[in-house]
Amino acid sequence: MNGTKLCAFGCIGLGDCVSSCPFGALSMENDGLPNVDYSKCVGCGKCAKACPKKLFSITNIEVKGPVALCSCHNDNKPQIRKDCSVGCFKCGICAKKCPEQCIDLSSGIPAIDYSKCTSCGTCVSSCPDKVLKFMQELTAV
Repeated sequence: MNGTKLCAFGCIGLGDCVSSCPFGALSMENDGLPNVDYSKCVGCGKCAKACPKKLFSITNIEVKGPVALCSCHNDNKPQIRKDCSVGCFKCGICAKKCPEQCIDLSSGIPAIDYSKCTSCGTCVSSCPDKVLKFMQELTAV
C-alpha cells in the first residue's frame, strides 16, 4: 500500500490491471498503485485475471463488512514493519476481538466469513495498522 515495492506480495506497478479494464475503472496513482473507480467497475474480473500477483478479487457489491487491504503472507514481523507502514503484521488482534469469531488468520491475512460478520466494526477499529477497511467505505462514490 505504501508504494515502496519492498513487499514481495504487493503490487509491482506494471499496470496490467489498468490496461485490461475495458470500462476505464482503474488508473495508476502517483504512488505506483492502482486505484479503482467503483462507479465505473462492473465486476467483469478482467483486472483480477490480468494481475500477475493475483491481488484483485471480485466481491459482490452487496457484501458488507471489512476487507483486508494487505496481501503479505510473510511471517517476519520486523521486516513487515520496516517495509510497510500499513502491512498486516499478524498480531491477531482483529480475530481476538471479533465478537462473532468470523476472522480466520490461517493464511496469514485476515479472511472474513461474511455469513457470520455483522459489520460491528470491532475488528476495523482494533487493527493497529488500519489494514481492515469497510467495503462500503472503499466503494463510496
